[in-house]
Amino acid sequence: MTPDFSQISGNDSWQTTWQVRVAATYRWGSLIPADPVRAAERADEQRIRGAAEELSKLRRLVAISIRADYSRFVTAALTIKSRRENVATAEEGLRIARESYRAGVIKNSELLSAEVALTNSRTAYINAIHSYYVSRAGLKKDAGVDDIRSIMEDGK
Repeated sequence: MTPDFSQISGNDSWQTTWQVRVAATYRWGSLIPADPVRAAERADEQRIRGAAEELSKLRRLVAISIRADYSRFVTAALTIKSRRENVATAEEGLRIARESYRAGVIKNSELLSAEVALTNSRTAYINAIHSYYVSRAGLKKDAGVDDIRSIMEDGK
């Protein structure tokens, strides 16, 4: 038993055969290695991969640079503290040398050596402060921030 579609299609007198057509299109040139369209697609894909690799490399370099700058910054901060203590020690040494010179225990050259030691320790302290600000500026530049507290571990 077959369904009756005569109400939709009319009577069978004019529909004695059926015809089905299928069409497919393929660009045969895409199989040829010299195809300009596919070559352009491959070149674009290579450029995208290359750009992604460059971006990844740049990110790694920036991270390394920031870590190095941060290490220099922390080292400079610790050096300032050490140099400050050295200045205090040299001042105390000069005070003792002056008292010893007045008492006649040491010679003038030893007093001058104590003064030179104080001058050298003050110079080292100033250089440590300079290094601190240079490393701070480098860290801020590489991190791209204006406020150094945003990248400090403890927020100080």
